[in-house]
Amino acid sequence: MRGLPRNSATSRNHLNLSWLVKLRWAQLVGQLVTIGAAKWIVSVSIPAMPLIVIVVIGCVSNLLVSRWLRSLEEVPEVVLAVVMAVDIALLTALLYFTGGATNPFSGLYIIQISLAAVILESKWTLFLAAFAFLAFGSLFISHEPMPEISEAQYRVGLWVALGVASTFVGYFLKRVVAALQAREEELSKTRELAEKRERVASLATLAAGAAHELSTPLGTIGLVAKELKNQLGGASSEVVADIELVQQELARCRRILDQMAGNAGESAGEQAVWISVTDLLETSLEGIRLAPEVILDIADELPEVRVPWVALAQAIRAVVTNGQDASESDPVRVMARQNRNYVRIIVVDKGGGMDEESVARCTEPFFTTKEPGSGMGMGLFLTQALVERLGGALSVKSILDVGTTVEIKLPKKTNYVEPIGEPIAS
Repeated sequence: MRGLPRNSATSRNHLNLSWLVKLRWAQLVGQLVTIGAAKWIVSVSIPAMPLIVIVVIGCVSNLLVSRWLRSLEEVPEVVLAVVMAVDIALLTALLYFTGGATNPFSGLYIIQISLAAVILESKWTLFLAAFAFLAFGSLFISHEPMPEISEAQYRVGLWVALGVASTFVGYFLKRVVAALQAREEELSKTRELAEKRERVASLATLAAGAAHELSTPLGTIGLVAKELKNQLGGASSEVVADIELVQQELARCRRILDQMAGNAGESAGEQAVWISVTDLLETSLEGIRLAPEVILDIADELPEVRVPWVALAQAIRAVVTNGQDASESDPVRVMARQNRNYVRIIVVDKGGGMDEESVARCTEPFFTTKEPGSGMGMGLFLTQALVERLGGALSVKSILDVGTTVEIKLPKKTNYVEPIGEPIAS
């Protein structure tokens, strides 16, 4: 988005000014329609030319503000206050030529005050309220006389003025508030994503440190086991088998340490490459346990994706393993589909499922529904962090006693930022 403001306050002001421009166009069109209806339909004797000139001035000012808005990165709040003060001055000028305070449309000042109360700080709201108060008071001192209209016409004018004020205050303020809430939610998500990235970076550093610290004692244990096996020579086969079991477990520990350094994805410094979805999923399922069965269902003609494939394969493997852990005997289905913008990788299990609270928390770090000692609760957290870094999304749907569906959406046009530095070695 061009001209994106650099912080939440200026972002809010930028959004407010864009909505204020729309509101002003609606006001100006309404003013022109009212002038035309009064002059040529109801046949009220009003000075049409000065009124049209005032509306044209408003149109020119709004064109300038619209053009200025497109080139701005930051919008100070004083700009909003000045634009709204100009609108109050233009309304006062229109009322001056049409009866001043006796004009039924004099109540339209409330639109600017209501809008200011929603989008501006208290000091600017008070400023505009005071300015409107003085402007309205000046109409008691000097104004052109009210055109001759009947009592029925005056009542119609009051009715229309109420409708206009109600429409602007109700509709536009609601839209402005909704747009502000949407923007705040977007900023909140951005902050949450930044916090997740920081936590992932910290976890990667912790994993690398743990791998470094544990590599030395594991190497010593492996060396001692090898020497013991050589020294025992013709000893009983049971003792040799026990030593071989120790060596196998040591190898397993080394593989786990390698995964610890890589599980955080891009934090390990891996570069992104183009890879087919088929190759990605087949790599993800290499070495995975045979039971419960994993069924691979890949749609035809899927595009390649640009990803750090080792990290993403590990992340997908973690999701599939979770599905196997949840399923007793039913197969886990891994599907790959696409829509207009995303490649979708969907992992479906028929395990025990999760309740709503667990679903809401399942992507939090260190949260797990497994038995103590069976998992750290980091798989979905790290997977979500990596997928969001790629510009995608992870979603989890689950029903108790039915199963769980985890969907990974990968963008076809990636915005992945290459990491800086060398991979973290264990």
